[in-house]
Amino acid sequence: MTYGSPHQRALLATRTGRWGAVALVLALLALLALPYAAPLAAAGPNLRESGVAIAPSTIGPGQNATVTVTVRNTGDSSETVDISAIVDPNLSVVAGSVSGGGNSTTGNGGNRVVSWNDVVVGAGASVSGTFEVQQASAVAQQTSATVKLSLAATSWRGMIGVNTGVVTLTPGAATPAPANLENSDKTASQQTLAFGEELTYSINLRNSGASAVTVNVSDPLDGRLEYVAGSATNSGAMNGNTLTWSNVNVPANGGVTLAFRVTPKVQVNAPSLLNNTATITPQGGQGFPRSVNVALVQQPIPNPNPNPMPILAGSTKTASKQMLKPGEEVTYNINLRNIGTASATVEVSDPLPELVELVAGSITAGGSYDAATRTIKWSGVQVAQNGGNATLSFRATAKTVTQPTPVANVATVTSSAMAGRDLPLRAMVLLLPADAPVPPPDDRPVVPQVTSLKVNDGQGVVTSRDVTLNIGASNGVAQMQVQEWQISGERLPKWEKVRESGWVNYQASYAWQLGDKSGTHAIAVQVRDAQGRTSPLVRSGIAVFSLLTPGTVDRGDMVPYLVNFEAGTKVNVTFTSSGNADLFVWGPGPLGLPGLTRPITSITEAGDGNNVSFTAERSGVYVFLVHGAADNSSYTLNIAPSGKQWPGVASSPAQGGNLPNLLVEPVVNLIGLDPWGVTAAATNNTTTVFLPVVTR
Repeated sequence: MTYGSPHQRALLATRTGRWGAVALVLALLALLALPYAAPLAAAGPNLRESGVAIAPSTIGPGQNATVTVTVRNTGDSSETVDISAIVDPNLSVVAGSVSGGGNSTTGNGGNRVVSWNDVVVGAGASVSGTFEVQQASAVAQQTSATVKLSLAATSWRGMIGVNTGVVTLTPGAATPAPANLENSDKTASQQTLAFGEELTYSINLRNSGASAVTVNVSDPLDGRLEYVAGSATNSGAMNGNTLTWSNVNVPANGGVTLAFRVTPKVQVNAPSLLNNTATITPQGGQGFPRSVNVALVQQPIPNPNPNPMPILAGSTKTASKQMLKPGEEVTYNINLRNIGTASATVEVSDPLPELVELVAGSITAGGSYDAATRTIKWSGVQVAQNGGNATLSFRATAKTVTQPTPVANVATVTSSAMAGRDLPLRAMVLLLPADAPVPPPDDRPVVPQVTSLKVNDGQGVVTSRDVTLNIGASNGVAQMQVQEWQISGERLPKWEKVRESGWVNYQASYAWQLGDKSGTHAIAVQVRDAQGRTSPLVRSGIAVFSLLTPGTVDRGDMVPYLVNFEAGTKVNVTFTSSGNADLFVWGPGPLGLPGLTRPITSITEAGDGNNVSFTAERSGVYVFLVHGAADNSSYTLNIAPSGKQWPGVASSPAQGGNLPNLLVEPVVNLIGLDPWGVTAAATNNTTTVFLPVVTR
């Protein structure tokens, strides 16, 4: 079999020894993925052992619980599945808490369903996703609320009723969510900046809470940058070398953007990183940083996508309720969002499922209904560029069912500007019989929990070993234990423990020095209360990120760097090597994890150029894999922007000590079982991709 262009084959022919070694390494990696003492798998895919777990098992007004959704395939072949967690109306999904690229609805009735679409679950494997829930309404007496699992796949379509998650709600009025600025960020209009160019920084204040908040913002400029006079919005003022904004009101469930422009003062001979950090200080609260990295370069880097184009990948469909009894009404909202650089004119087609009936006159935005095909259509819908939105909606009522039945409503978005790539948008509801019973409460004891963990404010890339851990935990926590792992750069990459703190008094802000190896690192935190009850190790207590310091790599060794990017992010990479090292970039797979997916780009020779750019087509974790082609090859790697850290994998409870073995599994998933054997085109035509091939 022949792979690649003549130039690629010529390149590969000179490197047979290197790729033969890589083939051996990847064969060993494939062996690592085999389950230990696995039971005999059922014929075909089998998802019946999937389920939902909720911890803690009892919450009061204003308290949070973590929902872990796990889909297990005990069969002997893989399955692609749409996953929906149907959330009880007495619970709301905490904004921004959904992991792994999942979506939560935000209809008139609040957040009621969390979904992950097109997830590949391998034979004998499992995938997990998490989110936070909170008591959403007052209860007069102790009652239970459920989170049920619905799967839509070729082999299975329906509820996994035996493993429904249950949480007990205690009496009291639900507490409105306070102001929450956690989703605020800082962005740049471009990720590279050359002398003579202008760049716009934007500080995006986002308040997902139910109360307005007043903030002060300060933003000191890098000494190599010059402020463009008069460019600050919202009455920003320049004091010395620092921009400040005072008494900025951010409304409940709203946002405010502060922006300003800069230009370089200096010219550079080699790329260097500009780290611009703004400090956001809520009135009466503690300030927190938000950063963005921009590469200062010698000459302007051409835009990899010079032609303006719309990007509608961030569009969603939601339902105002996720559980309906016969005759109850639900509002479906189709939220179109365009983060591209050109406006879009779209057509939307939405066939109604048989088990729901359209409410006459409820279609908005000029939509029409064809009763013969039971299809709602919108034509000529305009969605502006650069974050423009358009919302289409309609109402429907539930028909009678005799058992709990999940119903998927799928709208299809089409546009000539989308090059034939139709965009499906799904919303799930659960239809219940009129006499549907309420599950019994779960009386398991309450254990403490790590609710959040951020390293250097959640950045996916850090450039110094000295970092700050920001640790959130449930009430009543007395002590904590911090553990760190890093991925070794040996031929068989593996997690190795760096150190652990032992049990120390709980501190929300904790200084930590990372291990000395450049590459992927993981921090895990557990907590315990005064009674010695220890938290399980969950996704919210694990942070996976990359340390970018100058590194070395020997022949055949592989060093992975992981960075979590949102769809539409323009990523710029600078890679240099004084020896013979190559860089390969891989995109995310199921649940936002980088699995067996197509390559994005590569740098395989010093003469091929040291700068590459690409636009993230899908939200999730991207792998930047450095491979050694000669011993003692030193290299430097810069990635801009810094992206976000990845929250790691959910795991079984642990009482301190070693990190559970499940954390080893991402090594195989993140690097990929056999990425070197994949041959695919690059995401744009401006980059030549040289792909090593495993010869047979």
